[in-house]
Amino acid sequence: SHMTGTYTPATTGMHNLTIYNHRQDDHQDLLQNYIDDITLVPLTTDFTSSNLQFSASQPNQVAQFNLNAGPSWAGWKYIVLLSRSGNWPGVTSGGVWLPLKVDPITHKSISLANGSRLPHSKATLNASGAAMAGLVFPAPMGANWVGRELNVAYILYQGPGYKPFSYASMPVTILFIP
Repeated sequence: SHMTGTYTPATTGMHNLTIYNHRQDDHQDLLQNYIDDITLVPLTTDFTSSNLQFSASQPNQVAQFNLNAGPSWAGWKYIVLLSRSGNWPGVTSGGVWLPLKVDPITHKSISLANGSRLPHSKATLNASGAAMAGLVFPAPMGANWVGRELNVAYILYQGPGYKPFSYASMPVTILFIP
C-alpha cells in the first residue's frame, strides 16, 4: 500500500530531512517509505579519511584523517577517538552529542594518543581550525576482524579533561575486508 499524508521539508543542523505527518493506520509502510524517500545531505565535511577499508590480513596500513572544524574553532584541543561498538547511543556532554559508543577501544585510543598507532591524534587545531591525524595498523588484524567496522570521530575540548567537550565530529567508518 502507499502511504498517505503530507510531508514537510525541514532542515536540521546536520542533514536535510523529509518529515512525514501520517495517520496511525499507515504505520506498517511508514518505515519503508521513510527509508525510500529520505535524503541525507551532509552540510559539513568536518572529518574525512584517506582510507575507508583495511585488509585484515595485510600489514602496514595507514589512514590519514583530515579534521576540519572551521576557523571559529582555531586553537582548540582535539583528540581522535575510536569505537568498535558502533555510534549509537553515543555520548552527550555539555549538550554536544558524540556519535560513538564508548568501549574498550575508545579507552585504548585515549591511552595510545600520539603514539605510533595514532600519530597526531591529540593536539591543537591550527589557525584554520583544521588538523591531520593518522591511524596505523603495523601488523595484520586477523581473520576475526573481517566484516567488522571501526568508527572514528574527534572531539574539541578546552581541558584539562575531555569533558565537557564543546564539539564532536560526525564519524567515519572503516570496514575490515579479507
